[in-house]
Amino acid sequence: VMYARSFNGGDTFSSPIAVSGNITYHPLTVNGAGNSFSTLDLEVDSGGHPRVAYAFVSTGDRERKKNVYFAYSTDGGGTWQTPLVVNDTKVGATESRNAAFPRMVINDRDNIFISYVRGASSGGGSDDIMLAKVNRFSSPFSILPIGETGTTGTGGIRLTANGDRATGPDLALGDGDALHLVYFNDTGNRIEHKRLAS
Repeated sequence: VMYARSFNGGDTFSSPIAVSGNITYHPLTVNGAGNSFSTLDLEVDSGGHPRVAYAFVSTGDRERKKNVYFAYSTDGGGTWQTPLVVNDTKVGATESRNAAFPRMVINDRDNIFISYVRGASSGGGSDDIMLAKVNRFSSPFSILPIGETGTTGTGGIRLTANGDRATGPDLALGDGDALHLVYFNDTGNRIEHKRLAS
């Protein structure tokens, strides 16, 4: 995962630098079984510091560690901190539940929210839409310890009904820093919207 920046309105860009630390990633690609694919989301806070959320697999066999990661810079993109795993790492028997499709927003107070799909399947699962919040007051940053067990590494809160399959989330900010989430409810065959205070 590479990052470049421009200081002249996009006429030229800096040499790309890695935001992903020492982790080797392999794309999650669409195949005959309809598995999910890699996605990236870039946002910049009020101080000009970039944040990137992305979904990749970090093992060569492309079968394990399908995680959502959060990378951030505290110097305008010159250097990058070690990426955080956003999705749950403590719930269930494996490190993750095939997490994918991250979307990120930063509100007016520079709070960072990331939505993603937990348990991404090719159509036969009960994929959940999750919402995580980054604790930017810790050093290094961390994912707030909320979720099923209320401990670090649980991946945030589930926003969709248990047992329903939901996918394709998008996250946006509205008036008063309200979070707006839309996603497709495959079980009900409809697009749904949720609004939350941030």
